[in-house]
Amino acid sequence: MDNCAGTNKSQFCFGGIALLAMSGNLDTILLMFQLQGHTKFDPDIAAQKTAGAFNSRDTFNHGMLNNHFSDHVTTIAYDHKLLKDWKAATPDIFEPVDNITSYHNFMLLADDGKVDLGEPLKKTDTPAKDFPSSGKVYSSEVLEREAQKLAQRSLLEKILPAVHRKSFSGIGSGSGDYGPRTSALVSATNLPEIRKVRLFVRLSSAYEFYIEQENYMKTTDRATIEAALSRAVSVEPVPYTGPRESQIKEQMKLFVPKQYVPDRFAVSEKGNSGLVKVTPTITKFIMGAPHPTAPAGVAPGSSTIAAASSSGPNKRRWKGSIDGPRVKALCNENHNGKFPKQYKKREAIANALGVDYNALKNNFKKIDGLEREN
Repeated sequence: MDNCAGTNKSQFCFGGIALLAMSGNLDTILLMFQLQGHTKFDPDIAAQKTAGAFNSRDTFNHGMLNNHFSDHVTTIAYDHKLLKDWKAATPDIFEPVDNITSYHNFMLLADDGKVDLGEPLKKTDTPAKDFPSSGKVYSSEVLEREAQKLAQRSLLEKILPAVHRKSFSGIGSGSGDYGPRTSALVSATNLPEIRKVRLFVRLSSAYEFYIEQENYMKTTDRATIEAALSRAVSVEPVPYTGPRESQIKEQMKLFVPKQYVPDRFAVSEKGNSGLVKVTPTITKFIMGAPHPTAPAGVAPGSSTIAAASSSGPNKRRWKGSIDGPRVKALCNENHNGKFPKQYKKREAIANALGVDYNALKNNFKKIDGLEREN
């Protein structure tokens, strides 16, 4: 992960993750952060791409916003009523991580009372002497061995019996019903068990030793923990007020013509532009779809795509990573998988994309795997 202190590498992020170990939902959590001076990696690239898409493309509703992001990352929508802010809860359960900015590898171990790490090593006799913290030193081999044994115990004692009872659901988006199950994982009234969370840190994966932050978890007392968890607050959105409220209402009063909304997000024929169906429809572009309100000089029900100009100030810039696959999809849908020779057909593709015809003309040869009509 990236080393952003405001998000990934914050004390509150660690506290929220540690709750999953404390409640026994996860046995071991290994967090590995990039070293200072690292070059761009996939999350950085994805963030750059999504920001660029948002800044260069229309975004009139949540469906369109999701469409910008889903080109580059996996997007999952959680019910906001199930999400909580744990900032007020975790400080009473866990100590702050010492020297958090210095370390890049962190292991959170949910001790079930059977973890045996043996005698700790002397810090001065190991490369851990470089670590800025004090504490007990253990080799990576010992920690990984005990983490494996812990996972085996959980499999035999927790997971397999739950599968047998048909009550196992997993956690996170992969469970298939992540919303309600996430809400039941950790709460003041539904805490299945309490394990002691132990924190081990090292400067980087180049070191084969970890040092333990002693007494990272302040308490295992159920009453104290339940009292702390009760202070977690919901993150339901707060209504906008003032100038922002009026701006949003003014924007949402406008109806967005269908050709400016990807077809996979059905827009109501009436009402605000933000009224998007939750369930996506089809994933394709409809060529020649009629505009709901025909502009002057165009007969109602006629194709706006064919009638509109393929150039002008309202056209957006060509984006190869986005428009290339869309051109191929349009050709597969309407032209037997080949890029047409006729100007009118090419113009229709440019209009469907919302780009200038010349942009399509100058870039279609760069699209990998796109065949042209003879």
